[in-house]
Amino acid sequence: GIRPWAWVVAQLQTASVSGTVKDTAGNPIKGAFIFGGGAKTHSASDGTYTLRNITVFKADTLVPINGSANNYKLSSQFVKLSPGLPVSNVDFALEPLAVTQLAELTGKVTNSVDNSPIYGGIVTLQTPPVIRGLRYDNKNTADLTDDTFYVIPPPGATITGYKWSLGLPDKNVFVSANENGVSVVLQHIIAEAVAAGKTLATGAYRVELEVTYGGGKKTLVSGGFLLNISPSLTLYLADIRLPLSFQDQLTLKAMSDQQGNYGFIGLPADETFSAWAKADGFILSASVQLTALTAGERRSQNFALAPLSTDTTNPTSPANISVTEQGPGTIKLTWTASTDNTGIDHYRVYKGDPGVEIAKTPLNYYVDSGLVNGVTYYYVIGAFDRANNSALSSMVSVTLVADTAAPTTPTNLAA
Repeated sequence: GIRPWAWVVAQLQTASVSGTVKDTAGNPIKGAFIFGGGAKTHSASDGTYTLRNITVFKADTLVPINGSANNYKLSSQFVKLSPGLPVSNVDFALEPLAVTQLAELTGKVTNSVDNSPIYGGIVTLQTPPVIRGLRYDNKNTADLTDDTFYVIPPPGATITGYKWSLGLPDKNVFVSANENGVSVVLQHIIAEAVAAGKTLATGAYRVELEVTYGGGKKTLVSGGFLLNISPSLTLYLADIRLPLSFQDQLTLKAMSDQQGNYGFIGLPADETFSAWAKADGFILSASVQLTALTAGERRSQNFALAPLSTDTTNPTSPANISVTEQGPGTIKLTWTASTDNTGIDHYRVYKGDPGVEIAKTPLNYYVDSGLVNGVTYYYVIGAFDRANNSALSSMVSVTLVADTAAPTTPTNLAA
């Protein structure tokens, strides 16, 4: 039967750990973030910390305890904990992040018609999206054979390779030759390691993924789990604490002054950026790809924006409108995105004949609800650019039909 709530609470016992957080030179780090087992805290000015209320279910549970701080690398260690028993001397020596030499980017934002400066123009720099962490899919708590670590490739990222490996917390044990994709099934890579002659003992392990992007840039991410060898290979997942951001990209903005000048000071070297500019009353500039800045470089990039009044080109009409039923009285309209010389700003959805605007959206789909079976509805989609030039789709109609078909009769009944 269902366990009473008091029984559940009784199983949620806690433990605590304490220690110090210092850098690799032995200097205490104030405000370092310590977390694990559902608990979190920060280090004091002398680097000491106590992490309380760590959830443990039984004696000698291995729990990953993590330490991080601004400008330092994340550090993790597995600690054996038992309910009610404090553990001391769980110390961290955080490695400083490499100091990146910096670069500068400056330039002007001007009116393309008369070359006059634009005040208040916004210049945006953005790095390509990068994978920052793994996700874990525990598909069936009773059967861990299909449990999977995976990543979601960022939109627009050009990825040329995935390399999965199995390791102890401090070193690699096995690099897979067969797993080269967005996911790895834990049992697959463990079985592959065993088949390759690797000896795996009960303990804490990690799955690590090296992602290679177009241009050769690499990112390394990992996640931990516990492996119990006896009597057979079975998995016990630890408290997996992965980076908070699984995909990340750096976005920076600067505003042009009264002379149209803008500047970015202290940009990370060896980083590639996309750059564009916009201003009220002007057409968004084309995106410029800035190849990797070198340390100490001072690069210039100007933007000449065309006034919106000069844009008289209509977008292409939304096409290939499809209608799919999403549930009782609900449909989803989807269409091929329009194109425009300065970019599409939004779409408008019109309903009826003649049409009445019911929605305004930047997306190339719309869900409409509250429809009645047997009634015919008409839709038209309009595409608009920032200069308010527009183009309409052809009209589509849809009539929902009630589901009156009965299911088949059950057969082969047995007493």
